[in-house]
Amino acid sequence: NNYEGVLSRLETAISMARESKDEARLGSALSWIANVYMVTGFPSRSVPYLSESAEMARRLNNEPLLLLPLFFGTWSIVDRDPLQAAEVLQEVIDIARAHNVIEVLGHALAYKAIALARVGRFDEARGFIDEALEVEKVTTAPVKRADIHIGVAMALYDMDALDRGREHARQGAELAFNARGLECACAGHYSVGRGKLEQHRIEDALTDLGRSLSLAKDAKFEGYLNAIDGSIAAAEFEMGRT
Repeated sequence: NNYEGVLSRLETAISMARESKDEARLGSALSWIANVYMVTGFPSRSVPYLSESAEMARRLNNEPLLLLPLFFGTWSIVDRDPLQAAEVLQEVIDIARAHNVIEVLGHALAYKAIALARVGRFDEARGFIDEALEVEKVTTAPVKRADIHIGVAMALYDMDALDRGREHARQGAELAFNARGLECACAGHYSVGRGKLEQHRIEDALTDLGRSLSLAKDAKFEGYLNAIDGSIAAAEFEMGRT
């Protein structure tokens, strides 16, 4: 969990691998730098590196190298097609277990719980929540622990377990913020705010959504701004402020 100087050294490794035309080392270095952005709480910054490393992983038929791009690519599928996402996430879970990639495993288990909760398969979702929280106990990176709690909160919200979900969202927001993982802290406070909004605690919801918005701006996390603005608008509407 000490990342001081790591990014600059990985950028050097990427340059050297490009110069030597060593695809295996280049793919590995690209994957590592994406992983560093993930575990330090800035996943959006990993996208260009993941896109390039995924192409190499397919060419080299390298399963561990394909893990991060495969997992990252499922996040949006959960919203579009939860059943398809559940299938892909099981593949991610199997690869993560096979190669003992704990940081991905817990997050993927939580996301499969979300996918199953979205389609009403609550008993299965609870099973994956329990597994994810067991993995959280042995996860060392604070931001990845935060990701598990935030994912669990999202699944619990879909099962109408709002109080329990909000508590996990709060834990996730605190873990990420204390580790200065601003994008994940942003997602955590957004999740807390959404839970309060569902409970019609509108003023409290606006406080957490406002924190989420500030963090998104500080981190230049543009991908989340629209969701936050929409939720703030919904809260203002509930207050009668058109």
